[in-house]
Amino acid sequence: MKKNILAMGIAAAIAAPVAMAEAPTLYGQMNLGVTKVTNEGTNVIHRNSRLGIKGAKDLGNGLTAVYQLEGTVGHNEDYDAKLFNRNTFAGLAGGFGTVVMGRHDTPLRMIQPTDGFNDNVYLGNNTGRFNGFGGLDGGEHRLENVIAYISPSFSGVQLAIAGTSTAVKEADQALNNGISASVAYGSKRQGLYAAAALTRVDKDHSLVDNKLDVQRVTIQFAEAGLVVSGMYNTTKKGGNKTGNSLTFGVSQAVGDFTPRAKISRVSYEDASNSTNAAVGLDYALGKGTSLVAEVGRLDKNNQKGNKDAYSAGKATQAVYLGMNLSF
Repeated sequence: MKKNILAMGIAAAIAAPVAMAEAPTLYGQMNLGVTKVTNEGTNVIHRNSRLGIKGAKDLGNGLTAVYQLEGTVGHNEDYDAKLFNRNTFAGLAGGFGTVVMGRHDTPLRMIQPTDGFNDNVYLGNNTGRFNGFGGLDGGEHRLENVIAYISPSFSGVQLAIAGTSTAVKEADQALNNGISASVAYGSKRQGLYAAAALTRVDKDHSLVDNKLDVQRVTIQFAEAGLVVSGMYNTTKKGGNKTGNSLTFGVSQAVGDFTPRAKISRVSYEDASNSTNAAVGLDYALGKGTSLVAEVGRLDKNNQKGNKDAYSAGKATQAVYLGMNLSF
């Protein structure tokens, strides 16, 4: 399940006693299972298995140094198995908020609603495929060379802004080559959560081959094991409207079982549409360990916004059975 690691880690670091703040924490996930996808056969895969170290150091005078190093374990088609290729940063936190530098998800990506499918390459919000666009065209950026600011909470409202200087030409590099900003209210853990964000990338940015403008609005309600959410995305590439998507999700914990479902309606500039759907079921074996079953279908038109022609001219069906273990 997708977690806002930056916000959660910073909150924990600020709240931690000084004696505890000096000790780094080792954490991770092992997500493994069997998947069957149209035109890809049946395989055993890692689903974003990861290993990380995070912590904080009290500096006195109300300042705390925060850090995190996280990398993918194993291999899947979205991440190579190399050291610390996920959110890896260092920064300072205090009454002014938090400033971090390094590699991290954009504020737009961070406002995704809670999504039990998020580690699924085809069905997760964090890959962009389920919502009709390739990950980068859909705003799912994890930026290198980023500097980000996260404000304190003002009566439940929190602001975030990040900039990156990874233009293709060194002479063109500036902190506004790529900009992402968000405003959010509430918490994804409990009660009402609502947020809006945008990401804008220059045409010569190394991440995309044309100017990109993505906007996102998210709303979620969580109470007594029930999570209901909606997310609207609109993407413009090269100054022209490329398309938009509206995604709804719901899950309900019932004892050790958590059934969940989601559906996305995607519209493209050429007036074609796609409807994507998925259902899943989690069974908790114990703390941090669960069995997972998922099945989903991406419409044959879904690839119009995605350069990865994973099932040219046909609908894509994805089935997954596996186990998630976190520590």
